Amino acid sequence: MSEHAITGSGTVRRMRPRGRGETHRAATPLELFFDLCFVVAVAQAGSQLAHDLSGAHLRHGILGYLIIFFGIWWAWMNFTWFASAYDTDDVPYRICTFVQIVGALILAAGVPRAFADADFAVTVTGYVVMRVALIAQWLRAARTRRTRIQLPSGASASWRMTSKISSPHLVPRTWPRYRATR
Repeated sequence: MSEHAITGSGTVRRMRPRGRGETHRAATPLELFFDLCFVVAVAQAGSQLAHDLSGAHLRHGILGYLIIFFGIWWAWMNFTWFASAYDTDDVPYRICTFVQIVGALILAAGVPRAFADADFAVTVTGYVVMRVALIAQWLRAARTRRTRIQLPSGASASWRMTSKISSPHLVPRTWPRYRATR
């Protein structure tokens, strides 16, 4: 293990939450690039909306745009919230951010097919890529803080009810409780 990893001043640092008293924080170039890639995804959705509206497909265009935009916005908002809470600009953080950028671009690439054929396979793949990278970030933060990640009991009950109604053979009977401990 290198000195940087031990001291926390180089390639791998402990994830610590930002201080409550910290006033303003400037966005890093990586975060600005991240935002720009999401702008590409929103622009793709906006282009498809304009195409549908010009072709008098008002309902299809607006519904498709709202579905796509919600996925884009939700992924962006969750990352932004995480990045604001944990200001760790080390190599693992950057790698996960780049993976999320790739996911946003995959999602953007699937927008035309989602609008034209209602085929959301590529957009969902991009969304999943983004989610997996963010889950890795949250697990890293939880491990560092020695906290436990656990699904609230209400959400657990909802998951069990939904799984029994929709497809009981695809989902386990009980929702496992995941713990991130050190």
